[in-house]
Amino acid sequence: MENLDEYYDFENIIQRMLSKVPDSVDKREGSIIYDAIAPCAAEIAQMYIILKDTIDLSFADTSVGEYLDKLCNQVGIQRNQATNSIRKVEFYDESENLIDISIGERFTLNDLIYKVTKKIDTGIYECECEIEGTKGNIVSGTLIPINYIEGLGKAILTDILIPRRRYRE
Repeated sequence: MENLDEYYDFENIIQRMLSKVPDSVDKREGSIIYDAIAPCAAEIAQMYIILKDTIDLSFADTSVGEYLDKLCNQVGIQRNQATNSIRKVEFYDESENLIDISIGERFTLNDLIYKVTKKIDTGIYECECEIEGTKGNIVSGTLIPINYIEGLGKAILTDILIPRRRYRE
């Protein structure tokens, strides 16, 4: 048994079950015996998937979410909360000049929302990703304002100023 995932998949389970049926019985797909044991083999394969996931949840390096919290609590450790990424954004008018905007303005990029939190310099601001964890660290590019901002030509999400942790994602 080199690969347990393969050993416990539907095809291997049903073949092992069929091997226990006498050769005098029709075992082809669609036969009565095949159709009778196929649902059972499918349920057994599902059970092995759940069992593997359950085993993974019992180890700190493969556990996630509330199960990882429970493992940490067993040894007196509390996980850090996920935090929000802080990124640098540059705001330009239609003539490519840096412009100032209001603190609190919100922008989107893909499925993320960034909120302007602090002015660094003319047209350069800190923005905080509204989703906790590392997702806010990944993307860069042109932001789209949620509300109309007069005079704004483009907003560019650039550097990661404070990368954030992945905990509790």
